[in-house]
Amino acid sequence: MVRLIALVAALLLAILAARADTLSDCTQDNDVEQKLRACTKLIEESSRDPEKRAHGHLNRGNAYQFKRDFESAIIEFDQAVRLYPNSPTVYYNRGNAHQAKNDLDRSISDYDEVIRMAPDFAQAYNNRGRSFQGKMQLDRAIRDFDQAIALNPAYFIAYINRGNAYQALRQFDRAIADFNQALRIRPNDVMVFINRGNAYMDMRQFDRAIEDYDQAVWFDPGGAISYFNRGNALLQTGDVGRAIEDYDKAIELNPNIALAYRHRALAKTAKGDRAGAEADMKMARTLDPRL
Repeated sequence: MVRLIALVAALLLAILAARADTLSDCTQDNDVEQKLRACTKLIEESSRDPEKRAHGHLNRGNAYQFKRDFESAIIEFDQAVRLYPNSPTVYYNRGNAHQAKNDLDRSISDYDEVIRMAPDFAQAYNNRGRSFQGKMQLDRAIRDFDQAIALNPAYFIAYINRGNAYQALRQFDRAIADFNQALRIRPNDVMVFINRGNAYMDMRQFDRAIEDYDQAVWFDPGGAISYFNRGNALLQTGDVGRAIEDYDKAIELNPNIALAYRHRALAKTAKGDRAGAEADMKMARTLDPRL
């Protein structure tokens, strides 16, 4: 009898351990295929536990989102919402998937629900602001970025996003102020130097733009966009030779930037290299027939 009780106890412990492993594998983010398998198993094993099934659908949706299969992710988040409709995280993740598909109205609707349930959710304001930004409703976007920053004054990406919105409105002083604040939070961040450089380009302050792109190249010498943007600034200053060098490097790092060929063609035309310019324009139009 004692041996039977011990055997039953051991079996129960093994079952509990297996379930714990399934839950752990479903929530981990190191192996997406293992995550998908574990979440599927968790859903199948939890027919009488709606909250646990919702957890499985949420995390399986996260796995699909990581694989950029946004349609499948949204199906999973729909199931999670049906099973557990009071979870801000589910609506937030589904909003992100809709945003990634450029379905901005549906993303805004989901972020609205998040904010209704969790009014201190700074990321929901930031991401809703990005959706308004995508719809060019820039005043509404800025209000959301304002709120995200009010909730989290160290929210780096919200300053970048608000700076870009101000730049689109040609409120350059405010844009530069936001990029400067972002640099105070992350002093070596390449994204900030590129964005501030772009603002200086719009302001036609090309030397300042070049200084920022120099910093971007310094911190990330493998970034094609930094070379491309610096080439544009150099071309504006008349430094055609250095501009071509930067376009060369941008194309070496990423041979699929159609505008890099087009702008190098302009630079080669300025140097009198007609054949080189024609070859570059041909390649640019091969990559992007609209050019």
